[in-house]
This record gives sequence, structure tokens and C-alpha cells, in this order.
Amino acid sequence: WNASMCDHGYNATPVWSTTAHLLLHNTPLNPQNFEWLGRIDVLFFVGMLFLLCWGFGWRITGLAVIVLCTFYPEKRWWAGQAFMRWEWMFFLAASLVLCKKSHYLLAGTCLGLCIAFRIFPAIVLLGCLLVSLILITHPKSTSWKSAAIKNALSFAIGSVLSLIVALSISQLFSPKNQDWPSFTNKLTQHSEKPWMDHMGLGVVLAWHPLEAGRVLAPYDQDIEPARAWVDTKQHRMEHTRWLWLILVSGFVVLLLKRLGKLFNSIPPASPLTLGLLIGIASIGLSPSIAPYYYVFIIFLPLLNPHSLPLWIGWFSLCIFTIFISLFNQLPNNTFWLDEQYVLISLATLLMTGYALWHAAALRA
Repeated sequence: WNASMCDHGYNATPVWSTTAHLLLHNTPLNPQNFEWLGRIDVLFFVGMLFLLCWGFGWRITGLAVIVLCTFYPEKRWWAGQAFMRWEWMFFLAASLVLCKKSHYLLAGTCLGLCIAFRIFPAIVLLGCLLVSLILITHPKSTSWKSAAIKNALSFAIGSVLSLIVALSISQLFSPKNQDWPSFTNKLTQHSEKPWMDHMGLGVVLAWHPLEAGRVLAPYDQDIEPARAWVDTKQHRMEHTRWLWLILVSGFVVLLLKRLGKLFNSIPPASPLTLGLLIGIASIGLSPSIAPYYYVFIIFLPLLNPHSLPLWIGWFSLCIFTIFISLFNQLPNNTFWLDEQYVLISLATLLMTGYALWHAAALRA
């Protein structure tokens, strides 16, 4: 309860607010209905699993679920059995699988809905844009290239149309004070405040041993950090933003070169599927993101699902995160949440980079 009272505050998109409003407006608040509402996410999760089984097979899906369930930041203490926290994952999985099954218009529609519900999955478009750029600039004019560009166009049309429809409906039916200008203001306030359990490339770059929570807030080890730590971390993140931009730009350039070599040798059967997976992996490059959004890790092993060394790498990462979490059980723990999540973020970024480098094997 105390953690709930010091949370970030309500920052859902108008599309999410409108959907929730339609579900809850005439729903009496009683234990039975609370239980029913809590099962909506269960349905989203089960639906996501069925989609992944359809697209990648039950064996690969089962292994990916093990990765998700043993990745410590995905503990269900906070968002477990919540209300509509998995809708974006369902639509993201639907987009990925439909793309793999060559239903590009529907795949784009699902990605548009995913972005409309949560906004930050728009980072996924980075991978799609990189793949599209390589397709357009590919030196050889072949039937494969023409078909791939046509598929990318269908995907883009589906994404844009679904976004327009979702945003228009939310603008017309959104509850009071839940319009897009209000959401933008809340999002700005939300993104400016650092939290000890946040993850991402920006969090890793902003770490400094003399500015850790154990140094600046020695009597306040909580998710809601002390004022001194917040102010110092904000200052540090502002000063490392240029380094973050350089690293992200370097990542894009290296990835373009890597994909260019792949497309010139043996092009992937589904370029947009590869682009979506690259885009999903790019979420980890965010300046700062809450750990429960790292549920996208279930998709990352699909970059190269038939590579035993990569599966060993993903499972090793999960074991490492569990080991880090054991420090929280120590009575005089001096390894606080902020440094734990910095280390987990770094390990996840390194493993993701390794998987992306070997994603060239995804040709079938």
C-alpha cells in the first residue's frame, strides 16, 4: 500500500483510458467483478502464448516462457493480476506472428494498436524502418525485393490506419481530463523523475559509484528514492544524454552494415519479421523504462530460436538476475536497488547485442 501511494501517478494513454472507461463505466465495484477484471490480463497472456505457438511452435514458445518467468525484473509483485497491463504485449505478439505468417496489413494494424495503448512500443518501428531502408536501397532489383517493399507498404498502411482510428475514438470518448494534452503533460513529469528500479541504456550510462543510493540515501532504501538521489540522478542523466545519443547512433550504423551484408548474401525469408524483432530488442536502448515493461524479453530469443549457445546465454542471464536479487535478502545489504538494476540492465544489453549480431541466421 505504501508503495502504491508513492507511485508515479496515473499516466495511461487516452486510448487505454477510453477502453478502461467503457469496461468499468457500468460495472459495479464488488469482489466478484474485481476478480473478473483481474482475469482480463490472464486472457491476454494465454492469447499471446497461443499466437507464439502458432508462429514459432510450442517447443520454442515453452523455452521463451521459461526465460520470461525466470528473468527477475519480471517478478509479479507489482503488476501481477492487475487490470489491462498485458494488452500491448498481446498486440505486439499478434503483429510479430501475423508478419511471420505473411498477413502484413493485419500485422501493421496490431502494431498500431500496441503503440496506441502504450506509446513506448513505437521504438519497435526503428527495426522496421532500418529493414525498409535497406530494401529501398538494395542494389539488385529482383522479384524478392519488389514483394518485400510491397509487404512493407501494406504493413505501414495497417499501422497508420489503426493509429488514426484508435486516436480518433479516444479523442471523442475519452473520460474527463484524460485527453492527449493532459497525457503529454503527465508523461513529461513521469519521464523526468528517475526511479531506483528503472532499467535501460540511459540508466547504465548515468551510474556513478559516488552517486549510488547507498551513498546519497543511506537510510531510505525504497523504490521511492530520497530527494538527494533524485536530483543527482536527474543531473547525471542530462549530462550523459549526448553519450546516449552517440551510442544509439553507433548501434544504428553497425546494424545497418550488418543487415546490408545479410541482405546481399542470403536475404531473410521475412524481412519485416526480422525488423520487428530488432525493433523489440531496441526497447532496451531506452533512456529509462520501468522493469515490468521488460516482459518483451520473451520475444528476444526468437531472434535466433534454433541456436543452442544463444538459449544458454538467455538462461544464464536469467540465473544471473536471480543471483543479483538474493542481495535483497541480506540483513545489511549494501548493494541497493539502483545498482542492482544497473547491473541487470548492462547484462541484458550485452546479451541482446550478442543475439542481434547473430540474428543473421534467421533466414527461414
